[in-house]
Amino acid sequence: MEKMMRRMMIGLTVAGLLMAGGAVAQTAKTPTSGTNISVVGLEDSLSKLQAMKTRNAAQAVLFLQLIKGVGKKGTAADGRSQYDYRIDVTDSGGVLVNGIDIAPILNAANAVK
Repeated sequence: MEKMMRRMMIGLTVAGLLMAGGAVAQTAKTPTSGTNISVVGLEDSLSKLQAMKTRNAAQAVLFLQLIKGVGKKGTAADGRSQYDYRIDVTDSGGVLVNGIDIAPILNAANAVK
């Protein structure tokens, strides 16, 4: 249960940082077996966080760079880059993003304290 709460808090933190940095979730659909999310402005958020030069910002940059790496890059209607994510939760409680198990990413984020 504690692990699930920690993952939820990381997710909420990342969502907050994305929104603060100007990223916009273009779509959020909930199909029967998972969720599709498109994010526009990820590079803007990363740039703002990198300029902050704080420990929390550095942790967020690390996490967002890893998440960016599993995204499917495309182009939004306004010409900015867009990253698409398919998020599925497995029967055992694992989280897959675009078919990639993100447990190592979460473990890396948790290890940086």
